[in-house]
Amino acid sequence: MNLLFVLEENESKPSGVVSLVKNKIENWKSSDYIYILLNKNHWAYRDFKKIKRKNYKVIKLQFAISDEINIYLKKKIQSDIVYKFIRFFLIPLEFLHNLRLFLHIRNLIKLYKIQGVFSHNGGWPGGILNRISLISLINMNIKRILIIHNFPAKKNLFNYFFIELNNLLVKISNIKLITVSKSCKKDLIISSGFNKIKVIYNGLSENIKKYKKIKRGKTKIHLNYFGKIEHRKGLHLLIQALNDVKLNDIILNIYGDGDLNYKKSLKFLKKNKSYTLNFNKPISDITKVLENTDILILPSIQFESFGMVLIEAMRQKIPIISSNSGGIKEVVKNNKNGLTFKNNNVDDLRKKIEILVKSKLLRIKLGNRGYRIFKNKFTNKRFIQEYEKITNDK
Repeated sequence: MNLLFVLEENESKPSGVVSLVKNKIENWKSSDYIYILLNKNHWAYRDFKKIKRKNYKVIKLQFAISDEINIYLKKKIQSDIVYKFIRFFLIPLEFLHNLRLFLHIRNLIKLYKIQGVFSHNGGWPGGILNRISLISLINMNIKRILIIHNFPAKKNLFNYFFIELNNLLVKISNIKLITVSKSCKKDLIISSGFNKIKVIYNGLSENIKKYKKIKRGKTKIHLNYFGKIEHRKGLHLLIQALNDVKLNDIILNIYGDGDLNYKKSLKFLKKNKSYTLNFNKPISDITKVLENTDILILPSIQFESFGMVLIEAMRQKIPIISSNSGGIKEVVKNNKNGLTFKNNNVDDLRKKIEILVKSKLLRIKLGNRGYRIFKNKFTNKRFIQEYEKITNDK
């Protein structure tokens, strides 16, 4: 079977969706031919080109899509009002540009004899490439599978009609819907009215490269965070909690990129000199750093549908401290594979940090349990089998 995976990214930083799609391509059954379609400025184009697979081809658009053009305009135009004014007058041109994309995708589907399309959306309604790739299949006997990796956008006065129109197109089309957690499914049902949604938890390969642990001169507990530096990730709660922790052996390492103003505010927020705070560049493969991590931290306060980094930590027997926000609570169980704190509760987070930092025995216990949960629920074998079954279903 010839399959097309569609993926749009407009940010120059690693994302869980990219990691998941790469993993899916690498482990999909060899008899299927996989094509992946990327937008022109997709940051992971070279990473996808490096995938070693016989039946595989990377297709990158040679022209910028409307999302990319709009992002460029927004960066160049400082005033939000002026930007919206210009966008309003560019609507006819944007429509024609999207029509060009529509026809281009239809030609690609015919050229490569595509039999199934997987549209990997970050959230819903997602990017224009993802949406048009599904719309372009009108009057074609091709399987359409929409994977929604995050919570849907919130409706407001400006986007209400746009979101409702996209919801309607999904409902009247023969599109199979998949999402990554029960929490995300519930939100999609409420906000979008979709009633048939299958939940498939993300998965990872059990085989990873082993790295030697770095020898440390002093006994320090490395509390590591991996992800975007944004308010929704709750890093300000983490800094506030550590300000009140009365321990001298903590190093907080933040690996990521994002909102520069928020990053500056985090540095300013740090008051306690008894712990060390390090900011590091984002890394696409965190395996080596996880090998030298004592506790993984994910203090997200909203829009966390799953958290790929959680199962990456569990695979390497790393204990977790996380909020009980969104889909996280489906992955991390309190006192089983980690400690969870009440969402947005600084004091509860501080208590959980102190408990786990003080007890090496508990860290080992939670890490081992996490590994067993990973083996039972979050491996590639289960993950790929569920997707392949959908592909083969008539």
